Amino acid sequence: RRPQLFVSHAWSTAFWQTCRLLKFHIATRMAKPEEELGDVAIWLCTFANNQHALESLQAHLLDTPFVRAIRQSTCVGAVVVLDEAATPFKRIWCILEAQ
Repeated sequence: RRPQLFVSHAWSTAFWQTCRLLKFHIATRMAKPEEELGDVAIWLCTFANNQHALESLQAHLLDTPFVRAIRQSTCVGAVVVLDEAATPFKRIWCILEAQ
């Protein structure tokens, strides 16, 4: 499925926290009363990119999976998952994604 929500995050946030924060965001900001939370397609690099074969990240910036996902017509928003230190704002990829 094409993404409706792009997620920018740092590996410093525990996965269970990321899931909890995304569920809260979708429930309060995106889901319509008749929709289930699971109906929202989320782009999360952990699952969208093969973490053992990251050759696609060596492409021109506009051809990277991150930018292609953000630019999809179905992507209606992006959310930054923050840890206590706001680590995503210290990572160049997360800064690009948040723009």
